[in-house]
Amino acid sequence: LISENRKSSNGIASNIEVLKEAGKFLAEVCLSLANEIVEFRKGVNVSGDCSDSTLGMTASELIDNDGSRIVAIDWAGRSKVYLPLMTFTNLRNRYTGSPNSTFSAMFALV
Repeated sequence: LISENRKSSNGIASNIEVLKEAGKFLAEVCLSLANEIVEFRKGVNVSGDCSDSTLGMTASELIDNDGSRIVAIDWAGRSKVYLPLMTFTNLRNRYTGSPNSTFSAMFALV
């Protein structure tokens, strides 16, 4: 089928080549991200226990420059993400995983 389509002049052959290149690129990106995760886990020394307290995850409510209330989720001083209070509340109410990993799940999501 592919060899027949390459002979045609209606653009199908070029579309197949574009899809082939896109697939190759996506595979390379996925492999690169998987390798980054492996390296990250080595550096952080993440064991089977990934609770918020083990990872040093904390959350605090702050007032933004415009006066709105936000929540800062802090990962042991390494990195922070900020959520509007309403978004944080909605995510917390919908979260069905381990209650000891709520902040970690939100941090990963954002």
